[in-house]
This record gives sequence, structure tokens and C-alpha cells, in this order.
Amino acid sequence: MWRGSPPRPNDGVDRGRVSTLSCLGPTPGFPPPIFLVVVVHPAESVAIDGDAVSTEAPQWVVFACAGRRFGVPMASVREILPARPATRLPGCGPEVLGLVGRRGRVVTTFDFGAVMALRQAAANPGHRLLLIEHDDKLLGFAVDDVIAVVRAAEPETRPSAGEAGLPGGPEDAMLGAIGAGDDGFLAIDPRPILTRLLR
Repeated sequence: MWRGSPPRPNDGVDRGRVSTLSCLGPTPGFPPPIFLVVVVHPAESVAIDGDAVSTEAPQWVVFACAGRRFGVPMASVREILPARPATRLPGCGPEVLGLVGRRGRVVTTFDFGAVMALRQAAANPGHRLLLIEHDDKLLGFAVDDVIAVVRAAEPETRPSAGEAGLPGGPEDAMLGAIGAGDDGFLAIDPRPILTRLLR
């Protein structure tokens, strides 16, 4: 897991390969986007919770929602934005946050907390928006906060909602637990969630 403070520009991170979630620039009238820096050292494996994990393992964007930690594959995340006004859609349930604008595009956003049968993330004024690419569409999830990016192998056992400690939610999207304790998170595949919400 990510430990300590994120690297600053003068922290000498050029020992490895540095990448960021892409962003093409700020939108006028809105706060600037949030960058997460991923530092990948040239070793063949990296340590996560004391275990050796191959650098071929996927990376996960870890975020908080209703006091719990979740992670989605970094490969699907395009941007992380601060909260911004959303236009509600009539007749939609609490899972649908509404429409937000991003660089001339209209992005349909959903509330991850409501999707997982938890407290709505959008109720938090400082919530974040994860913009995710799905079937050539750019969609958003409102979450409480974004914590870090980590590298870890995908879990082998899929839990039920009860086994994951959740009151409900789409079990076909729950990949399993990664790590344990305060550093652990539930890995989520956003694809079945978004496919269902777009029907």
C-alpha cells in the first residue's frame, strides 16, 4: 500500500518511472483537477502489506465512501475532479447524481455510495468525481475522497455483500478484498455497475 506522504517534485522520484492520471487542463470557472502521482520503481516487484507483488499486477485507484475503502482499476479511470454542480435528471433514483460539464462534454455521473447501498457520497460537499471510460462513454462516480494509487494482484475469491461487510450492492462487481485492516480495500469492477445503470 501507499505509505507516507505523496512525493513532492523535489523528492528525487526519478529513480523510477513516474506517471499521472491524464488531465488536459482546468475548466474555466471550476477548481483545477486533482492529480495522483504513481511512482513505479524499476524493481521486478513492489511490496504491498509485506508481500512481494509483481509489477505486472494491476494498479488500483483507492477511494473512500461512507467510512469504507474501495478500489477500481486505474486503467479505467481518466480523471479525478473536485465536486462540481450537477443537473439532476427527473425521475431518476438516488444512484443518479446528474449531468456535469467537462471541457465541452456532458458527463452522466452516479453516486457510488447510493449504488453500494451506503450513505450518498454527494452529500459530502468536498466529494470527488472519478471519471471512468466505459464502452466509449465518459461517466462519473461521486465518492467521498480519493486516497492513493496502489499496485496489487486481483483477488481470487469473490465475496457476497454480507461477506464484504456491506448492506447490499451489486455483488457481480465485487472482486474481493485486497490487503487488511486500515490499509485494505474492496476491489470493484465498475463495468457491471455502469452497464446496469445505463439500461
